[in-house]
Amino acid sequence: MNHRVICTAGHIDHGKTALVKALTGMDTDRLREEIARGITIDLGFAYYNAETTIIDLPGHERFIRNMAAGAAAVDLALLVIAADDGPMPQTIEHLQILNLMGISRGIIVITKADLSGDDWLELVKEDIKSKIEGTFLEGGQVITVDSLSGRGIDELKNIIDGEIAGLPLRLSRPEFRMPVDRSFTIKGFGAVAAGTIISGAVNVKDKIILYPAEKEMKIRGIQIQGRTVERAETGARAALNLPGLEKSEIRRGDILAQPGLLDVSDKFDCRIALLSAAQSIKHRQRLRFHIGTAEIIGRILLLEDNILEPGNETYAQLELEQRTAALRGDRFVFRTYSPQVTIGGGVILMTAHEKRKRRQSGIFNLLECLNTGESRQIITGLLRTEMKKGMTIGSIQRLGGLTAESCREYIDSLLTDGVILKEKAGDDEWFILKSGLESLNEDIIRHIADYHQIHPAYPGVTSAQIKSEMQFGDSPFLEKALKNLTEKGALSKKDSFYSLFGHTIKLKPEQQKLADRILELVKTGGYSAPKAHPLSEQTGFDLDKILDMLAIMENLDLIVRLEKDTVIERDLFLKSIAKLKELQEEKSGITLQEAVKVLNSGRRFTVTLLEYLDRIGMTDREGDIRRFRR
Repeated sequence: MNHRVICTAGHIDHGKTALVKALTGMDTDRLREEIARGITIDLGFAYYNAETTIIDLPGHERFIRNMAAGAAAVDLALLVIAADDGPMPQTIEHLQILNLMGISRGIIVITKADLSGDDWLELVKEDIKSKIEGTFLEGGQVITVDSLSGRGIDELKNIIDGEIAGLPLRLSRPEFRMPVDRSFTIKGFGAVAAGTIISGAVNVKDKIILYPAEKEMKIRGIQIQGRTVERAETGARAALNLPGLEKSEIRRGDILAQPGLLDVSDKFDCRIALLSAAQSIKHRQRLRFHIGTAEIIGRILLLEDNILEPGNETYAQLELEQRTAALRGDRFVFRTYSPQVTIGGGVILMTAHEKRKRRQSGIFNLLECLNTGESRQIITGLLRTEMKKGMTIGSIQRLGGLTAESCREYIDSLLTDGVILKEKAGDDEWFILKSGLESLNEDIIRHIADYHQIHPAYPGVTSAQIKSEMQFGDSPFLEKALKNLTEKGALSKKDSFYSLFGHTIKLKPEQQKLADRILELVKTGGYSAPKAHPLSEQTGFDLDKILDMLAIMENLDLIVRLEKDTVIERDLFLKSIAKLKELQEEKSGITLQEAVKVLNSGRRFTVTLLEYLDRIGMTDREGDIRRFRR
């Protein structure tokens, strides 16, 4: 079903609730305080027909946050203006909010026609005409009604029916999403969350996520217009029964959505516009933001200038005091902190997880792409920001505000054209620009060259070190780049160390002096295989320095480290291997006792040596017998 949402908006006491009752027969003033005071405080709902809901938005200035919450899912707006008052301050503010929320269709309804003569009505219409210039209502239909007598109501219904019939089909995302504007508890059933489904559909027993808490739950029941149903679709005003959830755990401003659809953050990149009648705003000014059904206080970080003047637009970042979730294309309104006045609105471009640097051309290019670009441009723009790391398909989809289908379609196209490359890592698919991998190769060469400059005595750097130092995360493209560079001969790999091709270890004079002294002690020690601690005492250098030098000497093929701190001269090691191979030929195998005898060494050293040969895969052990591998 193609559900539709109509809203009434306008100044307090201009007859919105009476108009809705005349159109539907339903009274939307459901709260005791509303009935007592005769004004609409919270969102009221009535049903124009089986496929159309009317939201009666509150008109009092104090209740603007509820009005903005209701406007988030509107197809058609009825701007209600009382004939005896004409346009009032809240009329204009409501019109501005509807305009900022991207609503494109509306009807101007002049109520209380019985209170004014024809001449006065003409003056009111002229006033209205001047107030709606430049808005979505400019040139729209104007109708005069009297809700109490019914005058003009049938004509208004005909106009509404025509507008609804002319609305295009909703081209919403396929994934389910519903901002929550009401929650309550039904005894015996648990918590109920109500709202307007802005995309996708949901079924009984579906698993959904409550954001920003990121809590998973299963739907027990669904109601639309008081009827129990198995499924609710885009545009429907739905109440979802969520068992196992307390009312206090869900509130207005929360979002129910399909798993994996949203990222939660307190920062969002956006494009904002300041109303021409507003005051200028400053970088980091504290404001009230209405995003979906949430009102969140935060700061606006202007990315281009220190001040945004009235009537202008700019790129900015929202820095909120509470976390929430939003997708690219979601609209929002912002108001001054105090006194509360609507001054502008904007559109979410991307969820951010770090504070943006100001006046950076790279981020402006990305935001411009997200604001105006096609899906293919958005994907390449996102990958350009993660030039050397790449991104998973899930991250591309979420940050780009793309559907799974369109994201896959354009990624396949970019792969076919050779613009991007793909790599698997566990269950994730990663993608990188071809130029990004080339840039990564250059960065790795530079990084290793710098490392050689700082540590000339070391054989190279491990992939784990590069991954940590270049802050590479889980991306598989580092290993791919290292492999490519090694195959091309730009890098050499020995054990786990990568070095520039042709790199030789160079010792400083003081290092060479220490290495010579250690080698002398190791040669003298022979099969006693001196450990690092005695070497530290004999040379006068601390233990860490001795261990570092032992690692360097091993890479220079001067010694063999049987254990981390147990060493033997390399020539003696090779002679020992030759003796053990002769023993194997003579005895068809090697035992510990025979190895001790043939080497003329102590039992402790011989055990350490044989276990080292097992560990590096030079020998195989079966019971007490060892044999060299072929």
